[in-house]
Amino acid sequence: MVGHPPRDDRRGPVSPRTLELIQHILIALVSVVMAAVMVTAFMKVLAPPEEGATQTVPGPSLTIPEGDTTSSLAVTTSTTEPDSSSSTTTSSIVLVDAPCSDTRPDTEGKTLLRIYYPCGLSPIATDRTWAYRAVPETKLVLTSTLTEMVRGPDAEELSQGFRSPFPSDSAGSFLTVSLNAGDAIVDFSEGIFGPAAETPTGTQELVSTLNANVFQFDTIVSVEYRLNGSCAAFWDHLGSTCEPVVREDWETQMAATRR
Repeated sequence: MVGHPPRDDRRGPVSPRTLELIQHILIALVSVVMAAVMVTAFMKVLAPPEEGATQTVPGPSLTIPEGDTTSSLAVTTSTTEPDSSSSTTTSSIVLVDAPCSDTRPDTEGKTLLRIYYPCGLSPIATDRTWAYRAVPETKLVLTSTLTEMVRGPDAEELSQGFRSPFPSDSAGSFLTVSLNAGDAIVDFSEGIFGPAAETPTGTQELVSTLNANVFQFDTIVSVEYRLNGSCAAFWDHLGSTCEPVVREDWETQMAATRR
């Protein structure tokens, strides 16, 4: 058998002209890819939203005072999502910059209250998001606080970024409160529940608002919420079971919001 001579795989250096040609080809390929990406993005901007898609409408912006770390104004927008049989209207919350702070009013001859509502980027009412209310002088501070709470934020408070978990006609839905060795029982009428309360987000806002307003008073260690005298009815409306809320659980939740 006649053998073949060994193959010499060594090649000489690539010429400068060849390198220049390769460089031009690579630049041309990159330009084509970038142009394709830009065209695709531009077409997405021009394209109409998909059928049934929810569009977010930006809300107005407010200037945040220097040094303020809490921010956002909640703007509720309605969107219609059609299905095969009917149209369903849902609500979404759009958060935009806002101060989330209230001015301390003149309290001469009055009792100063702190009313807690959801505000800012937090989806719940916390122990740091309160609005001031000055009411006629009273010793029934908890009763006055809950009476004011269900009225919801007024126009000025809304402009500061506070939002209400209650329906517009909820004023008067707080009925009674009783205290026994640190255990509170708070009773409401059906007026405290709006359509939003039937959603997980609405339930979270509602219950956190109640808890923040009740547990601001250090002597309260637990609270049971009732609907027309029934704890079971209150929680059944929210899709849950009757169980008192204890301060320790609330404080744990508040600590988590500060991380």
